[in-house]
Amino acid sequence: MRILVIFGFTILLCALAARWVGIEFRLSAASNYHLEVPSKGPQPFHQHSIWDSGKAEFCVYSSKLSKYGIERKFETDMITIREGFNPLRMTKADDPNMDDLEPVFKMNKSRKIPTGIYSYSQTLSIFVSRTDPARMIKQAFTSADGCGMSYAEIRETNVGLKGDFYSYWEKGVHGSQEFSEKGLISYDQMVLYLRSKDLKTFKRERIRMLESVFTSYQRDLQIYDCEIIKMGEANMTVSGSLVPSHHIQLRFGSFVENMNFGILPTQPLLRWKHHDGSEEVLKSLRYLYY
Repeated sequence: MRILVIFGFTILLCALAARWVGIEFRLSAASNYHLEVPSKGPQPFHQHSIWDSGKAEFCVYSSKLSKYGIERKFETDMITIREGFNPLRMTKADDPNMDDLEPVFKMNKSRKIPTGIYSYSQTLSIFVSRTDPARMIKQAFTSADGCGMSYAEIRETNVGLKGDFYSYWEKGVHGSQEFSEKGLISYDQMVLYLRSKDLKTFKRERIRMLESVFTSYQRDLQIYDCEIIKMGEANMTVSGSLVPSHHIQLRFGSFVENMNFGILPTQPLLRWKHHDGSEEVLKSLRYLYY
């Protein structure tokens, strides 16, 4: 009897621990990969019930890029969560029960790049409509390093988008830039934009794409004609395991980039190989109360 009581208590502790630690994304060669998310039929990313559970998606990526002529390796954190957005304040609502809040996805992307003497600490925070992830409502970016700080913010307005940029560089942009063209997709919202599509049936699409603000050197942003092409299904190696994925290619200007998304209802980003040689490869994915 005593053994049964101890055993039952142990099971209870394990259950509580699992609730607090979250649901972990596990990779194995035998089962390819497994993500324990509630699935009730073919729910697209932005309508999936996981986002109504109060949990956030925590992704960690093994990253690399060239800085001062040397390849730097580091980790990138990407956190995605559903929130109530206050359109008057243009920010997350302190009170989630307020009237007239807009349901949004917020994605925070953070990285710390070592360069030897000092590091670049950079964070992007982007808000898109949950009902229409093609609609970017706001994005903000900060970059701090041993030389100074830079900041950028782009907001939705009645006539399009407006950006405010501040840079510690003398020749960097200090001021505003307006974009009246409707339907622009920001390069920085591309992960959320593509995850909201049914990538199993997706073939190709042409969009007008706003250049990324993810840099310490703020400048006037360009708008590109961008072609998004489904290259097929491809197996890729993630954390030593072979994982099936949707292979998506971006073509804009003279650049070509390759992205891989998981074959799951939530279609997480597995890898992004940028045109400058930098890369992010998924290392871990968990759903936690945030």
